[in-house]
Amino acid sequence: MPFAPPSKDMMFEGDAVEKRAKFAELSETLDRCLENGLRAKMSGDVDFARGEGIVKTAGGVNRDATEAIQATLAKSLTGDQLDAVTSALASADIAKTNGWTLSNPLSVVPFGSEGLVPYNLSPILQMIVPREMPLRNSTPRTKGVGTALNFRSITGVSNSASGGAANLSTFFTSANTTQTVGGINWNRPPAISYDATSFTLGYQESGVSDYVTMQAEYAGQGYTSLRSLSALSTLWASMLGDERNMLGGQAAATVITGATATAATDTTVTASGLPGATATAVYVTFTSSMVAAGFSGESQAITCTGTPTTTAGQGIKLTALTNVPANTLAINIYVNYSGTYYKGTTPFTIAGAYGVGASPLTFSTVSALPSTSADNGSYAVQGGVAVGYDGFLSVLTNASLTGYHSSVNAALSTTSPTVEFQTAFQSLYTSIAARPETIYTTPSIRVAIAKSLQSAGGSATGFRVNYEGGTDGIAVGNFVTGVVNEATGDMVNLEVHRYMPAGTAMIVSNHVPWADSGITNCWEVNGVVDTVILEWPQTDLNYSMSSYSYNVLAYKAPALSGVLTNINN
Repeated sequence: MPFAPPSKDMMFEGDAVEKRAKFAELSETLDRCLENGLRAKMSGDVDFARGEGIVKTAGGVNRDATEAIQATLAKSLTGDQLDAVTSALASADIAKTNGWTLSNPLSVVPFGSEGLVPYNLSPILQMIVPREMPLRNSTPRTKGVGTALNFRSITGVSNSASGGAANLSTFFTSANTTQTVGGINWNRPPAISYDATSFTLGYQESGVSDYVTMQAEYAGQGYTSLRSLSALSTLWASMLGDERNMLGGQAAATVITGATATAATDTTVTASGLPGATATAVYVTFTSSMVAAGFSGESQAITCTGTPTTTAGQGIKLTALTNVPANTLAINIYVNYSGTYYKGTTPFTIAGAYGVGASPLTFSTVSALPSTSADNGSYAVQGGVAVGYDGFLSVLTNASLTGYHSSVNAALSTTSPTVEFQTAFQSLYTSIAARPETIYTTPSIRVAIAKSLQSAGGSATGFRVNYEGGTDGIAVGNFVTGVVNEATGDMVNLEVHRYMPAGTAMIVSNHVPWADSGITNCWEVNGVVDTVILEWPQTDLNYSMSSYSYNVLAYKAPALSGVLTNINN
């Protein structure tokens, strides 16, 4: 074998005992040599260079170390043997490296610079998912049967000043009073009248789905159960969807037939973002409650009369607007400059009409107009078949159902804080003796209410600041937890809702304030199936599951609640 290593008989002279002793000494010497070299290499004192052998590094030994090793070997080897070892060391193909780093000699994907080091994996999977559901958590859920819920109500009776029933005088003279009952004249007091309604609300299906591959489930063992996590996430997503549906669901498309608008330049605005040019066209769209359900909620556009010319920074206002859809929460103005579109939202009023009088303060470029009416304010409309139900906002912006609806079209008053709510409270009490319990609104409106109290009267005496000492330092600030109903003396809780559309505040009554109404809850979710999690049979390499609900939001007494829209805070 031409490449076989030499035997001890070829390397050493003498008898077998002497040869074994010399070979053992050589082995020990080589072991020490390699150990010392490896230790020097690991400590960074020496390195190897191709064609040079052992070389000096920045901090340690140099070729002298190689010479010292060779001297050690010379004590145990013959001249020929020493030459062979020296030649092997000199010609060894040992590549120079870059030293040990976090990325060398191993770079781990995806960590990159965390190669031959441990990492600390937290054993608990974090769920940073907000799960606030104030409406779902506070609205009772009742059992239903069939495919729809029907309820009937007496909404007015003579002298109740409600429901449209006419008032009448109860005074009469028995001597000459004739009251016709059943076609016969009787000597009786005057007859009363009623007003009644009947509502049929169809149950609607809702739910979500998810799946976990078999590979992912098995690979995740020892860390977390992906199937359990999927089931939990499906449940939360379904419940959060319920919250959005309850707030902003809408069963019918926003009707824009007959709506008209006229546009003009607003020279009072100087930094709107619009360019200096003549508009090719101006359009208006209406945003409905469906924006709270997670959709655009925006209607198809109508073309305005007028093509105003602006200088850079000026605005576009509406000088006329008719037939605004009843469930409108915001108005959007689109301006087309030769194919470049700009959008401004929710113009407030100066003249007093909804959306008329002033330009939006800011316009931003958008890709195009809403192209179709498929969303048309309501995702729930598909081919004319309603597959969704009306939520709080859709009901409360329906003039035939709500107790109070006002489009503020301005910022909240700072001279008379909460006057907009007090007006609503007075109207609700006068019309139906309502005593609302909760206001749901946006964080910005709640902050605006607090600021209006701070600035009331133009001085800091309109509110109180508490200073708290101790180890926690000083706490400064104020916030509003409720609004006093000045009409009835009740405290109305003030709550924020993450999904509430901008500029909107709901004034909600949960209970009828008289005992014999026959209505346990003003609002409730009634359904055949509330919420179930379905784990589908495994037919492939996936574990699939869905949630399913079959219910509807029942508005038993919406006239006791109200809504403020288009608040510019």
